[in-house]
Amino acid sequence: MPGDSVDTVAETVGYLQDHLEVKVVNDKGNTVPFGTAGELLSRGYNNMICYWQEPEKTKETLSEDGWLSTGDEFKISKDGYGRIVGRIKDIIMKGGENIAPKEIEDVLNTHPAIIDSQVALNILLIFN
Repeated sequence: MPGDSVDTVAETVGYLQDHLEVKVVNDKGNTVPFGTAGELLSRGYNNMICYWQEPEKTKETLSEDGWLSTGDEFKISKDGYGRIVGRIKDIIMKGGENIAPKEIEDVLNTHPAIIDSQVALNILLIFN
């Protein structure tokens, strides 16, 4: 938004747009309070209609009433700004443990020679 501080611009995905619906839900599908992490769901004119020729994948991502499951772990503040705090769909399952890429990034980023890192399911990028 015009007039946002540098910190707000750098640390959030911005202010929630007009003419869209968003909500953050827990693993049971219940809406969580402001400031609580959960999965970001959106509904509106900007959502995709379907995956091309993949009806099963479409059913996994879009609910019958139009909510799109983003797979993003997200928080919404009371003033309407959003933050991505992780990826729900990118959980690594190893030896009975569930490991979020964000957890690996946080550990890697404590090393003094690493400025930033990004971990995906099969990719590790380290910036130094």
